[in-house]
Amino acid sequence: GAASVAFAFAVAKAEPGDQDEGGEGEGFARLCVGASRVLDNNLGGLGPRAQDPEELRYRMVRPGVDLVITARGAYRPRLAYMNAFSHQYGQINVALGTRAELSFRFLQNGGQEPVVL
Repeated sequence: GAASVAFAFAVAKAEPGDQDEGGEGEGFARLCVGASRVLDNNLGGLGPRAQDPEELRYRMVRPGVDLVITARGAYRPRLAYMNAFSHQYGQINVALGTRAELSFRFLQNGGQEPVVL
């Protein structure tokens, strides 16, 4: 069997380029996985796009910012092609009976420079 982990960082439906309108509270930033696109899809080196770096990269979750997810150790999907989206949420497929430790980082769009939100 398979399990999928769905996640979203948007606190409200937003499009890339939207201005923060307050209301999120101090220390929060508006991010939108659903309005982004997947740039790299090879989490843990297990595909589905084997030529991509070993990461799942959501491009432009915020203007100029990518969300990059990497496996920190063993990661086993049952259906790696399901990594990417489930409606407006990000999705990571994990085989039943396994666990995955993942790193979520915010990096400059297309680069490796960390971004502080």
